[in-house]
Amino acid sequence: MPTESLAELVRFAPDAYGFRWANHVALFIVTDAGVLLVDANGQVNPRTPSLIKEAIRSVTTQPVKYFVYSHSAFDHSTGGAVFADTARFVGHKNTVDRIKAANDPTTPAPDLVFDKKTTLELGGRVVDLYPADLSPTDDYIVVHYPAGWRCSSISCSRATSRSARFSVIPSASSSVYSGSRTSWTSTSSCPGTRRLR
Repeated sequence: MPTESLAELVRFAPDAYGFRWANHVALFIVTDAGVLLVDANGQVNPRTPSLIKEAIRSVTTQPVKYFVYSHSAFDHSTGGAVFADTARFVGHKNTVDRIKAANDPTTPAPDLVFDKKTTLELGGRVVDLYPADLSPTDDYIVVHYPAGWRCSSISCSRATSRSARFSVIPSASSSVYSGSRTSWTSTSSCPGTRRLR
């Protein structure tokens, strides 16, 4: 049987990382004022959110200030309570009822909600959040970080690491980015403000 990594920390840009557990990836951006994290991925392995927290500590002493739900599916949303001591929880307005209905103490409902393009600012970095708007009940979002790993979504984009499957597309301002264990050859951008502080 060939050796396979179950967990991996990937650096997309100087301040943008992904932590992969099996086939789920949590993305995080490090700033001088804190960390913005997308997803905890704690359903398959309840220890994954703690592993993500340790992975973040391996690159910064800054706490997670924003925890962003990419959508409400429990394989991605479960386990955010690990970050509740320092983070605000952010998600599409349609995630709130679904997360509350699960009545899972490890998964706090978002306290910052949106249904239109929203911008988070942290430590001089700007991250745009876009509702995917696939249907009136849809809660998927696109996360766009123009200064770093560019644009990410669950299932709408294509670019993969050699050993992990996750979605990352460079912005239109960059034709190609080659980073640790990841390279892109095509470009795309997310459009775009409502700001949350």
